[in-house]
Amino acid sequence: MDRKPTKPAPSHPPRKVPFRYLKLAELLINDIQSGRYAVGQKIPPEAELQERFDTSRHTIREALRTLKEDGYIVSRAGIGTVVRSAVPVHRYMRGVTTLRELTQTTGPTEMRVINLQTVIADADLARHLGGKLNRQWVEASILRFEVGAHLPLGWVRMYFAPEYASTVDLIEASQEPVHMMLERAHDVRIAEVRQKIIAVKLGEQAADLLKAHPDDVALEATRQFLDGRDHILFVSIGYYPSDRFSHDTAFRVLRD
Repeated sequence: MDRKPTKPAPSHPPRKVPFRYLKLAELLINDIQSGRYAVGQKIPPEAELQERFDTSRHTIREALRTLKEDGYIVSRAGIGTVVRSAVPVHRYMRGVTTLRELTQTTGPTEMRVINLQTVIADADLARHLGGKLNRQWVEASILRFEVGAHLPLGWVRMYFAPEYASTVDLIEASQEPVHMMLERAHDVRIAEVRQKIIAVKLGEQAADLLKAHPDDVALEATRQFLDGRDHILFVSIGYYPSDRFSHDTAFRVLRD
């Protein structure tokens, strides 16, 4: 399959700095670790933080949510938001770390974009992606390799909302998860991931790309990445031969 020579024009150039709420979260963590806000002490209210950092209430709330997910702060009824710990507390659901665990494979991987096209979702694709009929998507066909390997680990089709299609330009130059590239490039936050994994036979197209047999058993992993308003930012559908792929996840549950 040949890669098409042109790509859809991005809606705006990728941002080259971390987005605002993460920078604010880092500043607040520094305040906690330096003792400005000690363990057990209340964090200033949103309005005061908004004035101090000259930023929006939404940015303040996202930064505080990040600190809560990492266990630095906790909200207590009748008291407010107080510092819980000066070090991160790894919990069962922990934002980006949980997403990294969700998308991990046997080790670092490299991705090679082999085709890029704009598609209009018919009934079958809309049902598979969870989007609307006739919605426009930018589809990137990608081979995934373990670092230094010649045999593909898997074949992934990624479907991006057009405004996030420029994320594809970053894929081959980085080994970090695509969702992290998209968040950084477009100043958005992924709030939810919906995953479905089933066993399938590879079929002709996947087998040809993966240098395997069409009847080989594989895992089909479909993941929808949504923002806080339940809008789908992108969807990935990956096919992984069972003899090349493992998905190992460990969660430590901490109880209060």
